Amino acid sequence: MAGEFLTRDEIERVSAAIRAAESNTSCELRVHLEKRCTSDALTRARELLTQLGMRATERRNAVLLYIATGDRLFAIAGDEAAHEAVGGDTFWNGTRDRLSARFRDGRFCDGICEALSEVGERLTARFPQADGGDNELPDEPTFGD
Repeated sequence: MAGEFLTRDEIERVSAAIRAAESNTSCELRVHLEKRCTSDALTRARELLTQLGMRATERRNAVLLYIATGDRLFAIAGDEAAHEAVGGDTFWNGTRDRLSARFRDGRFCDGICEALSEVGERLTARFPQADGGDNELPDEPTFGD
């Protein structure tokens, strides 16, 4: 099960990292883990943007960090406005490469939290938090089969 990838304390750290990253931006960030990926990781992440309701946010500025733990695959996908705001694939690929380095060192939770922070910081300039903003999506990681 993908839930075994992170301890209960690490899941709370990831949730806290999502809340911190979202504190200064209207963007919505999520982490989804599952054991196996039956397609390309980026394709799966884009499918999950829809399945998890992330394409229904008011500003279309949600970002998903997807991890297939058993296949050792992951991807970062942003909805339309988020993807445009970071300048496209170059930013996502750089974040992916830094996350990959943490994963190689066995620092899974640290890598996830750092990636969330980096994405939140980058999107704050384009999508600042206004009047406390609404938290449109849950902050806890989700788990597939």
